[in-house]
Amino acid sequence: PSTVKVDASMAYTGKWPIALALLLLSAALVGGCEATSEDIERWKRTQRGPAKITAVVVDDGYPAELRGQAAVALVEIASWEHFNTAFERLSKEQAQSVIKAMVPRLREMYESGNGGGNTDPAQGPTDAQVNAKDAMIDLYELAGAEERQALLEPLQHWISSDFNGHYLPGRRSI
Repeated sequence: PSTVKVDASMAYTGKWPIALALLLLSAALVGGCEATSEDIERWKRTQRGPAKITAVVVDDGYPAELRGQAAVALVEIASWEHFNTAFERLSKEQAQSVIKAMVPRLREMYESGNGGGNTDPAQGPTDAQVNAKDAMIDLYELAGAEERQALLEPLQHWISSDFNGHYLPGRRSI
């Protein structure tokens, strides 16, 4: 039979429950929960979703395409605090990789509005178009040269298509 020696370092100090909880949380995060596109879509409609989506954006273990989808999801739900937090936590290289994946989605969001392709200036921009414009302004300085050009085109259209109607909507103005 084997014996287990117990010394003073193993004494109960009240920290064991915390250590055990952290160990179990780490195991759960590493052990089984790989986020998917479907998860991101579902999380957009949940209370804790923005935090989970942000975790995908900042985790360089996920492919850039999924991280870009997650970042655009934060734009779609206008979770600007989480959006800003995510990009503050990324290195410049990581941010550029995520932005590269975001650009086509943001342009589509801007061009199609809320699915209606709103081009009538009398109707004004849709919420989706305003959110896409705000995100493009936020990301412009972080983007690489190619992505900057891709972001600039819809922003120029924003100004030239209806300056009076487009100047004020959103969190950011051009």
